[in-house]
Amino acid sequence: MSSCARTTASIPKTTKYFDRAAQHFPIVEQARQKSFEVLDLLEEQANNWTGPSKLIPRQLPRTDFETLSPEEASASMRNIGLHKNPA
Repeated sequence: MSSCARTTASIPKTTKYFDRAAQHFPIVEQARQKSFEVLDLLEEQANNWTGPSKLIPRQLPRTDFETLSPEEASASMRNIGLHKNPA
């Protein structure tokens, strides 16, 4: 068995059908190229992904609002985006 025969035999039938369709219909080839570009981008992002634990701290800082003045508590909430300034 030649290496060419092995390579062709290992290609899924759907790939062969799309290859044939792309030869006759340019829109199929355009769609395939865009799909491959997106898949390449996703693969690159996946290879560079560090996982959620890199961005999330192991322990969040504790704020004891009972010991803070109203101004300090308001400033603390503004810093984390929980408090809206009155308009």
